[in-house]
Amino acid sequence: MKLSIADILGKDCRDVHVVKWPGTEKSVGLLMLRCSEIADAYFDARERFRRKGLEIDESTLQALQEELDLQYCYRMLVDPEAKIADARLFKDATEARDRLDSDLRVFFCDKHAGFQVARVQSWTPVPPAETEETPA
Repeated sequence: MKLSIADILGKDCRDVHVVKWPGTEKSVGLLMLRCSEIADAYFDARERFRRKGLEIDESTLQALQEELDLQYCYRMLVDPEAKIADARLFKDATEARDRLDSDLRVFFCDKHAGFQVARVQSWTPVPPAETEETPA
């Protein structure tokens, strides 16, 4: 039998990390984004600039990063019980833009990045530390 990617990754199971919404006791899920979702976030951020007639240059790089963070948050913030992107907290990026301050965007993106790093590190075995043997 041929092995498929569904056999390796599962059908719809996605990593969702639960964190507290800053300043509250409410929980929110951070869905680990797939490559296609990260690319779509970038393309949607660029499209927003295009629609507004803005060039991407040194003077707009910070605004582009803020929009990219917003696009990530729109895609990653989900119902903490969910494992699918259909459980997004925001119906679209416009709602996320209207509801999320820039500090919240940075907070959630930093958490997402931290979870990604921890996940990758869990796949990589750490070699045992070398110890010097002292002569007897």
